[in-house]
Amino acid sequence: MVALLAMACAAFALSPAIAHGDRPHGEAEAALVAGQQEQEIPTSDHAAVLAASPEPAETSDWSVVFENLHPAAVHFPIALLVAAAFTEALFAAKPDWHLQQSVRVMLWLAAGGAAVAAILGWVHTGLWTGGDDVMQRHRWVGTALPFFMLALAWIASHPPSSSRRMLRAGLAITAVLVVLQAFWGGELGHGSGHLFAGIQAT
Repeated sequence: MVALLAMACAAFALSPAIAHGDRPHGEAEAALVAGQQEQEIPTSDHAAVLAASPEPAETSDWSVVFENLHPAAVHFPIALLVAAAFTEALFAAKPDWHLQQSVRVMLWLAAGGAAVAAILGWVHTGLWTGGDDVMQRHRWVGTALPFFMLALAWIASHPPSSSRRMLRAGLAITAVLVVLQAFWGGELGHGSGHLFAGIQAT
C-alpha cells in the first residue's frame, strides 16, 4: 500500500494540473461550432474554437470575476490532496501521531477547497449540461470529487487500522481521478492532444 501511495504522489506531481480556460458554452458554442464547420476547423479542437471566438465585450459586472475563478481555485485542493497522500505514505512507513493529524487536517481542507472549485466550475459554465465527452467527464468527475474527498477526511478522522487501509486505498483511487480530471481540463483549455503537442510537432 505504501508503494501504491508513492505512485499516486508521483502521478500527481507529473500531471498537468490545469483547468480549462474561458470558452463559449451553450448556444454561443453551438453557433461558433457551426461557423467553425464552414471554416473547416475541427469541432473537436477546443483550442481552435477558443481562438476563433470573438473577443469578450468589456464590462464592469463583477460577476465576470467569479466566472473566471475556477481555473485558479482547482490548484488549492489538488496540492492539499497530494500533500495528504505523501504524508500518509510517510505515516505508513513510520507511524507518528503528528503525521496522522496532518493528514486529517489536509484532507478536510482539500474537501472544502474541492467543493469551492466545483461550485466555481458550475459558475464558469452556468447551468449548462451540454458539451462533448471530455466536457461531460470533466464536469461530473469534478462534481463528484468533493464528496470523495469528504469521505476520505471522515475516514481519516477515525483512527482504527481497518479504516486506515481504507483511507490509503481511497487516496490512491482519488489520486487517479484527480490526474484524469486535470488532463481533461487541459484538453478543454488547450485543445485535443495538448499534452504531447510539442512532441508531435518535433
